[in-house]
Parts: sequence; C-alpha cells; structure tokens
Amino acid sequence: MKNRFVSGAVFIGIYLVFVIATVPASWVLSKVQLPKGLVVENVTGSIWRSAITKISYQQRNQTPYSIVNVNISLSALSFLSLNPSIDVTFGDALIKGPEGSLTASGFTTSLSLENVNILLSANDVAQRLSLPMPVEAHNDISINIPSFVVGKPLCESLEGNLIWQKASVSALDEKVMLGALKANLGCESGALALTIDPNNDLGLSFTTYVRGNTNASGDGFLTPAEKFPEQLKGLLPFLGNKDNQGRYRLSF
Repeated sequence: MKNRFVSGAVFIGIYLVFVIATVPASWVLSKVQLPKGLVVENVTGSIWRSAITKISYQQRNQTPYSIVNVNISLSALSFLSLNPSIDVTFGDALIKGPEGSLTASGFTTSLSLENVNILLSANDVAQRLSLPMPVEAHNDISINIPSFVVGKPLCESLEGNLIWQKASVSALDEKVMLGALKANLGCESGALALTIDPNNDLGLSFTTYVRGNTNASGDGFLTPAEKFPEQLKGLLPFLGNKDNQGRYRLSF
C-alpha cells in the first residue's frame, strides 16, 4: 500500500510539472495586470522558456523606451523549492536599445536582482534629461549590479557601479571630451543613490538620489582643475560664484 501511495504521488508530481511546463507564457501574461504605459509585444514559449519580441514603457509626454529580444528561462530546481528564479537576457547589438542580462528571484517575498549587467547608449540617457541646450552624448554606459533588493520607495539594498568610458558630448557643433566617468550605486533610506567618483577630469563630485519616477534630487560641487575641458570654461560663470575652496555648488 505504501509503495502504491509513493508511486501515485510521484506520478501526480510528474504530471503537474508536465502540465505547468506546457502552459503558454502568453496565457500567463494575459492574467497579469500590467502597469500603465507598459506594453509587451509577441510573447512565445512556455513558462519554462519564453521570448518577448519587444517591451515598451512610455510616461506622459515622453518618447517610449523599448527593450527588444527578451529571453526568459525559469529554473526548475528553484521552482520546486518554491523560490522561483529566472534568468533574463535582452537586446541586440544590431538594434537600437539596451543589452544585458540578470537573474531575478524573491517573487513571493522581496524581489531580488543579481548579476545585473547592462550596456546602454549614453545618448539615450541624455535625450531624457532636461538640459538647457540640445546635447548629443557619445559612447556607451556600462552598469554592473551584483545585488539589488527592491524595497520602498525603491530599494532595500543595492551594490553596483556605473562606468561611462571615453565620455564625450557634442553641443553647438563642438565635441567635448570628458574623460572617464564612474559612479557607485547604493541605497540610502530607501532611495537609490548614485555617487560620482571624484577622480575625474571635470573635478566633479556629485550624488543623485532617486526616490520615484518623478522624485529625484542631487547635490555636489564642480572644482575645475588642470584637465577641465577648455571648451566648457566659458560656461562656468553661469554656475554662480566660487566658494573659498574654488568650488561651484551644483544642486537640483
């Protein structure tokens, strides 16, 4: 009797895994209420392995931001341990948009992201900033996040960095070389904190705090030194007066 019970339990378990494995990812997505402005196009595959042609997000009066060729793989072992973990890759070198990969888990507790690696165009970021004049940013920004736990309002913990190698911008028909810019990512009182590494050619020390989609602030200083770009010196008077340490105060 015991052997029959065990055999029956194993059979039912295998059957349930088979049923779950064949559930179309598109059907699962149809049962989820997506946030306003988020559009998911062409979902194929099962919940174990699925692909999404394009994911777009648009805020009011802004150009949609898109991620293409998203591939998702669910770990069977993590599923059986009741802590689902998925591996995600996205992007295409031949198509405009970010490229990257990450692992996500903690869907039933606190969402956690690990081994996040993202490469995106610096100009995609520049075009979404409120700048006093049209600016084109060059080259790519690399984001590396070993660990990120989502919390309120944005994060519970965060460890990572951002690197903009060979940073440069073009404005008023002139290209300005900025050197390498690096920043550390962290979490302070639930806010995402981005702190610029002060060892840069601009003499920039600055920290930006993001607390939500429209809630951000920043504070720091600009201390022009020997490597400060000559083309930008004419803009310094617009920053106000220097303090007794030769610094211009920056804040928003």
